Amino acid sequence: MIIALSLFIIIKVIILKNNIDYYRAKKLIIELNHFIELVDDYETTNDYKWIIKSYAMSNSIAGVIKNSRLHNKNNINKEAIIKVLNDKPIDELHTKVKKLYKSKFTKRKNEF
Repeated sequence: MIIALSLFIIIKVIILKNNIDYYRAKKLIIELNHFIELVDDYETTNDYKWIIKSYAMSNSIAGVIKNSRLHNKNNINKEAIIKVLNDKPIDELHTKVKKLYKSKFTKRKNEF
C-alpha cells in the first residue's frame, strides 16, 4: 500500500511538472511498475548483483556505500561500485541502472 501511494505521488508530480498527457502518463506507470518488479524480484547471489540492486534502490553511490555498511559488506567501496556501473550489463536491471548512472553525467554536462 505504501509503495502504491508513493508511486501515485511520484507520478502525480512528474505529470504536473512535465505537463504529460494521459497516454504518456499511462506508459510511464507501466515502465515504473516494471522497474519496481525487476528490483523486487532481483536475486542478489553475490556482491556484484547486490551493488546493482542497491544502486537501483538508491540511485546513489553514497547510498550504496551506506547500505553496504548496514549489511556488513565491508569489501564494497566507491571504486567497486563505479566498476559495476560501468561494466557491460549482465541483465535487464543492470542495463537500466547503468543508464540511470550515465544520465547523471548527461544532466550535469547540459547544465554548463
